[in-house]
Amino acid sequence: MRKGDKWVENELLVKRAIKGSKNDFALLIHQYKNELYRIAYIYTKNQDDALEAIDETTYKAYISIKKLRKSEFFKTWIIRILINECISILRKKNKIVLENDNNKFEVTYEDSDLTFDYEELYEAINTLTDKQRTAIVLRYFDDLKTSTISEIMGIPENTVKAHIRRGLLSLKKILKEEIIYG
Repeated sequence: MRKGDKWVENELLVKRAIKGSKNDFALLIHQYKNELYRIAYIYTKNQDDALEAIDETTYKAYISIKKLRKSEFFKTWIIRILINECISILRKKNKIVLENDNNKFEVTYEDSDLTFDYEELYEAINTLTDKQRTAIVLRYFDDLKTSTISEIMGIPENTVKAHIRRGLLSLKKILKEEIIYG
């Protein structure tokens, strides 16, 4: 199936879901479930919380899908709902749980190549503002373009770029301090 055919098929699913088709809505959720889980897990750092965020997102999307004006924005619309739900879950818990594993994450700056544990990186990301964290997670963990991030966050593209730039500067400072003062 060509990419264009896949896009047309998605458009039809979304349009039928907006008209009330439960099966088409379920197919859409199934189609995006891995991507939604990845985003939710990056935010919550916990499988149960990620699954709870997806459940709540699915419910909220289902009851409000008729409000979706343009079917081509379904993906950005549902990701926005998911991010808001993840932030809500984290605020309710008032803490962020970090995954403790032995994987490494490499960060390259102009002046050096540095390697950090995932835990150190997640701790640093969790110190950012919600908007900076959202922009960085969507850009570098989910590999989305700034235009798509702009749609998801509902802010201008230049504002997204500013959040990413400020967030990266903060991360660089935090991670360098970790190496120096470790």
